[in-house]
Amino acid sequence: MGKFIKCGPDLTVSGDDVASLEWNRADTWRGGDSYLVITLNSGVQHRVKHHPYGYDAVDCYKIEEAIINA
Repeated sequence: MGKFIKCGPDLTVSGDDVASLEWNRADTWRGGDSYLVITLNSGVQHRVKHHPYGYDAVDCYKIEEAIINA
């Protein structure tokens, strides 16, 4: 059984269930947001917004590293 990784306030995934990770930075040139797209083996995709500061901070770089190392 794989390690569970918390990917924000309402999403937790198992490292064994992750099929791929990719970044969506399409809107960053206009000052938009970056998202980490987590695709599970079932085909379900979750977009996690990268905002590492403030209340309910989510650092997608740390999430990506935790999933890779799981």
